[in-house]
Amino acid sequence: MPDPPLVVSGASGRALLMHPELGNQVVRTSLAIKTRLDQAGLAPRVLLPR
Repeated sequence: MPDPPLVVSGASGRALLMHPELGNQVVRTSLAIKTRLDQAGLAPRVLLPR
């Protein structure tokens, strides 16, 4: 059985919806997703814009 998808919901999801970021400046969104992936035991890398 596949693992369930990672979902950003509750307070985290509301915070992302209440404070949208521009497409090329998603610092807060990137940090939230990285945190969730860290909690899931994964080791994500954040790619910085050039």
